[in-house]
Amino acid sequence: GGRAARLRVLVRNVGGSRSGRIKVCASIRGRGLRITGKGRCRSLGRLAAKRRASLRFRVKAKRRTGRRGSAKVKFKVTENGRRVAGANARVRIS
Repeated sequence: GGRAARLRVLVRNVGGSRSGRIKVCASIRGRGLRITGKGRCRSLGRLAAKRRASLRFRVKAKRRTGRRGSAKVKFKVTENGRRVAGANARVRIS
């Protein structure tokens, strides 16, 4: 049970030309959370110069986690399979 947290990831193309194929993947450090919804990796396609796009990921506490505290969610952004950026978020489990 429990509520799902929604994490928003904003990806921005700061370059002067169109990007390659952009993919954002989420991974969780620790055992208390799981990613629900559309899966842990999402594709954004190609992003025009100076444009941005956002994705929402849903994470939820596992059923009988028995854990309190927080877990770390890591996001990895790749362009044509090569890592170009990353971000971290902390989700509190109570």
